[in-house]
Amino acid sequence: MPPLRKRREDIPALIELFVRRCFSTGGNRAMLDEYADAAELGPIEPQQIVVALGKVRQIGQGLCFSLQRKTADSLRSARWPGNVRQLELVIESAVVAALADALRAPGSSSSAPRVIPVGAKVVRDLIQAGDAMGGRGGTAAADQDAAGTSGLRVKLEPKESLREVSRDVERQYMESLYGSTGGDFREMAEQLLGEGTEQAGRKVRLRFNQLGLRVRKIARR
Repeated sequence: MPPLRKRREDIPALIELFVRRCFSTGGNRAMLDEYADAAELGPIEPQQIVVALGKVRQIGQGLCFSLQRKTADSLRSARWPGNVRQLELVIESAVVAALADALRAPGSSSSAPRVIPVGAKVVRDLIQAGDAMGGRGGTAAADQDAAGTSGLRVKLEPKESLREVSRDVERQYMESLYGSTGGDFREMAEQLLGEGTEQAGRKVRLRFNQLGLRVRKIARR
């Protein structure tokens, strides 16, 4: 299959696929249900989620994740050295963070609670972080290591799906970052999002928990 940079026309469809898959099961699905309940939207199924790249799509039901035009252009023009795996990781992390923000105050950031804005800076930083790591996160040999500019290392292992590979890489990276920062979530947020605020720290901790990581278990190691 040609690399993603040679089939950029597929990116919008892939993004929507990844977003729907992201919220289909587990903690992310639970967060989607919690937001729908808090915003009084009624049940939302993953297949009812759409993604707007530059222009908000009209929806009667479901949910729309809205990305600014410049953000959409950045996604289309990125080098994607990690191919589809890197795109999936970027999109999943960005929309989870966006929904977590909206969940804290449903409907307050938009007159339409069915439209969730995705932060341009979050997407940009995630792309840059992936590029810094060479975009690695896929079907490499089990004993192969990848290191970012921070020196944090992850072990790449084959999985049954690209989503599982992406989550495993993200989990390892997050755990390593937790150790290197002494468990300071605000410092982790500074490195991941370029913003070391308390709110950013809570966002990182939420993602930390969604990945199945627990502070007490790591501390006992």
